[in-house]
Amino acid sequence: MNIFKRAADALSGAPPTVRVSDGMIAFADKGRLNKISIGELTEVGILTSASGPFADDAFWMLATEKTRVLVPWAAIGAEELLAALQALPGFDHEAVVDASGSTEKAAWRAWSRGG
Repeated sequence: MNIFKRAADALSGAPPTVRVSDGMIAFADKGRLNKISIGELTEVGILTSASGPFADDAFWMLATEKTRVLVPWAAIGAEELLAALQALPGFDHEAVVDASGSTEKAAWRAWSRGG
Protein backbone atom coordinates (compact mmCIF):
# COMPACT_ATOMS: atom_id res chain seq x y z
CA MET A 1 0.00 0.00 0.00
CA ASN A 2 1.27 3.46 -0.90
CA ILE A 3 2.50 5.71 1.98
CA PHE A 4 0.03 8.46 1.10
CA LYS A 5 -2.89 6.03 0.95
CA ARG A 6 -1.98 4.66 4.38
CA ALA A 7 -1.67 8.16 5.79
CA ALA A 8 -4.97 9.22 4.21
CA ASP A 9 -6.64 6.18 5.77
CA ALA A 10 -5.46 7.50 9.12
CA LEU A 11 -7.54 10.65 8.63
CA SER A 12 -10.71 8.81 9.61
CA GLY A 13 -10.52 9.85 13.26
CA ALA A 14 -7.72 7.51 14.20
CA PRO A 15 -4.91 8.63 16.53
CA PRO A 16 -2.03 10.59 14.95
CA THR A 17 -0.12 8.42 12.50
CA VAL A 18 3.30 8.82 10.91
CA ARG A 19 4.72 6.69 8.10
CA VAL A 20 8.15 6.70 6.50
CA SER A 21 8.65 5.26 3.02
CA ASP A 22 10.80 5.96 -0.01
CA GLY A 23 12.44 8.99 1.59
CA MET A 24 9.12 10.60 2.55
CA ILE A 25 7.48 11.25 5.91
CA ALA A 26 3.67 11.36 5.96
CA PHE A 27 1.96 12.56 9.13
CA ALA A 28 -1.83 12.39 9.51
CA ASP A 29 -3.71 13.99 12.38
CA LYS A 30 -7.12 15.63 12.90
CA GLY A 31 -8.10 15.47 9.25
CA ARG A 32 -4.82 16.88 7.94
CA LEU A 33 -2.04 15.18 6.02
CA ASN A 34 1.48 16.64 5.96
CA LYS A 35 4.15 15.23 3.68
CA ILE A 36 7.86 16.01 4.03
CA SER A 37 10.80 14.70 2.05
CA ILE A 38 13.61 13.58 4.34
CA GLY A 39 16.02 15.13 1.84
CA GLU A 40 14.36 18.53 2.32
CA LEU A 41 14.69 18.55 6.12
CA THR A 42 16.68 21.52 7.40
CA GLU A 43 16.24 20.89 11.12
CA VAL A 44 14.93 18.28 13.54
CA GLY A 45 14.04 19.39 17.03
CA ILE A 46 12.42 17.91 20.08
CA LEU A 47 9.90 19.85 22.14
CA THR A 48 8.59 18.75 25.51
CA SER A 49 5.91 20.11 27.83
CA ALA A 50 4.59 19.46 31.31
CA SER A 51 1.27 18.16 29.91
CA GLY A 52 1.91 14.45 30.47
CA PRO A 53 0.91 11.83 31.28
CA PHE A 54 -2.67 12.49 30.10
CA ALA A 55 -1.73 14.47 26.97
CA ASP A 56 1.07 14.36 24.43
CA ASP A 57 4.12 15.91 26.06
CA ALA A 58 6.95 15.21 23.59
CA PHE A 59 7.04 16.13 19.91
CA TRP A 60 9.36 15.95 16.93
CA MET A 61 9.64 19.31 15.17
CA LEU A 62 10.43 18.60 11.52
CA ALA A 63 11.41 21.70 9.55
CA THR A 64 12.03 22.36 5.88
CA GLU A 65 12.54 25.73 4.23
CA LYS A 66 8.78 25.86 3.62
CA THR A 67 7.11 24.25 6.61
CA ARG A 68 7.31 22.98 10.18
CA VAL A 69 5.41 19.95 11.41
CA LEU A 70 5.01 18.73 14.99
CA VAL A 71 4.71 14.96 15.36
CA PRO A 72 3.86 13.52 18.80
CA TRP A 73 6.27 10.88 20.04
CA ALA A 74 3.20 8.78 20.82
CA ALA A 75 1.97 8.79 17.19
CA ILE A 76 1.40 5.41 15.61
CA GLY A 77 4.53 4.64 13.57
CA ALA A 78 6.80 6.88 15.66
CA GLU A 79 9.39 4.10 15.89
CA GLU A 80 9.79 4.21 12.08
CA LEU A 81 10.25 7.97 12.24
CA LEU A 82 12.85 7.71 15.00
CA ALA A 83 14.83 5.14 12.99
CA ALA A 84 14.77 7.36 9.89
CA LEU A 85 15.85 10.42 11.85
CA GLN A 86 18.65 8.55 13.63
CA ALA A 87 20.05 7.69 10.19
CA LEU A 88 20.64 11.38 9.45
CA PRO A 89 24.38 12.16 9.52
CA GLY A 90 25.31 13.90 12.76
CA PHE A 91 22.00 13.14 14.51
CA ASP A 92 22.30 13.96 18.24
CA HIS A 93 21.22 10.78 20.04
CA GLU A 94 21.85 12.43 23.42
CA ALA A 95 19.10 14.95 22.66
CA VAL A 96 16.63 12.06 22.46
CA VAL A 97 17.86 10.63 25.76
CA ASP A 98 17.67 14.02 27.47
CA ALA A 99 14.22 14.79 26.08
CA SER A 100 12.85 11.38 27.07
CA GLY A 101 13.51 12.24 30.71
CA SER A 102 12.01 15.73 30.59
CA THR A 103 8.83 16.60 32.49
CA GLU A 104 8.82 20.32 31.72
CA LYS A 105 8.69 22.70 28.78
CA ALA A 106 12.02 22.45 26.92
CA ALA A 107 13.55 22.22 23.44
CA TRP A 108 16.51 20.40 21.90
CA ARG A 109 18.07 20.49 18.44
CA ALA A 110 18.63 16.89 17.39
CA TRP A 111 19.88 17.61 13.88
CA SER A 112 20.38 20.44 11.43
CA ARG A 113 21.55 20.50 7.83
CA GLY A 114 25.22 21.37 7.71
CA GLY A 115 25.93 20.61 11.30
